[in-house]
Amino acid sequence: PYCGRAEKTMKEVMDKYKDDVKIVFINNPLRFHKQAMPAAIAAIEVLKQKGTGEAYWKFHNHLFENRKNLTAENLAKWAKELAGADEAKVKAAIDGKTHEAHINEMMKWGAKFGVRGTPAFFINGYFVSGARPLPAFTAVIDREIAKAKKAIEEKKAPRKDIYKFVVGSGLAQAKYIEQKMPDRSAQRRQRPRLDTTKNYKIDVKQLPFIGDPNATVVMTVGFDMQCPYCGKIMDIITQLMDGDGKDFKGYKTGLKIAIVHYPLPFHKDATLAHEALQEVFNQKGPKGLYEYLKLLRKDQRKMPRELLEAHAKTVGADMAKFKEALDKHTHLKLVQDTTKAGRQVGIMGTPSVYINGKSVNGRSVPLFRKFIDEAKVAADAFIKAHPAATGAKYYEEIQKTALPNAVWIQPTDAKGGRPGMPGGNPMIRRIKPGQPGMPLVAPRGGKPLIKRVAPKPAPMK
Repeated sequence: PYCGRAEKTMKEVMDKYKDDVKIVFINNPLRFHKQAMPAAIAAIEVLKQKGTGEAYWKFHNHLFENRKNLTAENLAKWAKELAGADEAKVKAAIDGKTHEAHINEMMKWGAKFGVRGTPAFFINGYFVSGARPLPAFTAVIDREIAKAKKAIEEKKAPRKDIYKFVVGSGLAQAKYIEQKMPDRSAQRRQRPRLDTTKNYKIDVKQLPFIGDPNATVVMTVGFDMQCPYCGKIMDIITQLMDGDGKDFKGYKTGLKIAIVHYPLPFHKDATLAHEALQEVFNQKGPKGLYEYLKLLRKDQRKMPRELLEAHAKTVGADMAKFKEALDKHTHLKLVQDTTKAGRQVGIMGTPSVYINGKSVNGRSVPLFRKFIDEAKVAADAFIKAHPAATGAKYYEEIQKTALPNAVWIQPTDAKGGRPGMPGGNPMIRRIKPGQPGMPLVAPRGGKPLIKRVAPKPAPMK
């Protein structure tokens, strides 16, 4: 997207400087943009077939204007429609990765001079990084034009050789300047962190859940339907429930995942979405709720009431009851009470995950599987010693001794240094909410000419 933005700035440069600027385009497809390499291959193939004239640049510009639709089929089709290239040859070049070695050589050349991202510019050899506004380019271009005119007047080089003259004294590769960063460790303040060794009291009786209602392992998630990080947690939950499509088949039994309503105030649609979520659960149970959650996951940024109703209808909810619940805010108090109770046990942002009452740091399927499996082993051992505490009764049993309030761990170092680091104090103390000294915690939360010249493709072997 930044290269797309820079393309517009390059047009402004060409319009302003006319016959004094030449722009050479170098392909540098980034690895994490999956369609960038096929698009670069297609562009080189069109260049090979049609040359550096208008046809190539028409195709080139179209790719940037439609970068979200860079499929192999579209690239081949556009090459024919816009540049008059042979569609079959373009498709074959993409499939056979014909020009990839040439493109990789371009990328190595760029890396040699310090290019680590895109867009990256060299104006008469001087590096300008990023999609800068026009003034950032004109400042360097004006300076270089003045130098070029002076060199021509002094007959150091003719106009057609001025670029070669200018860069002739340039470095053969990038030079890096080591910058020593100041040590700010003593200035940092360590925020308090939740004690993850404690079991916390989280009542799940009224909470919406998915999975096994009689599970010995209860995973509670402080959740905001509009939180993008919660969207990622939802993807992890899906793998925990359904498996990874390979060896892991998912937890069909033994795991219950309860949603702790925690709509954040700056997400305008979140509260009503949680009310809707609760109503769907009350009507359709865990399976209906699971389908509803997956539908909402696709429309996370905006959740107007129309969307909530449409998805509720899809999962088979009684729409008269659903609309009435939202009109009367039937579940608003439960959502508010649940949020308040969540703060009490240390939920300060979303998502916050607890497994059988213990807070879990980290966000990955392997990590959650590890904690879930460990919790199942502990449950089995407890039930063996207490045969009556089977299934859901096990969670009820361990909740009897769980802490009702969060326990926070905080450094005692007056400077706020990190424990175990220079200027820090490894000694810590535990304090509870409300005690003196408990701080607020933020939620987690370059002969110059005007025409553009494309690089020549590598000789075909």
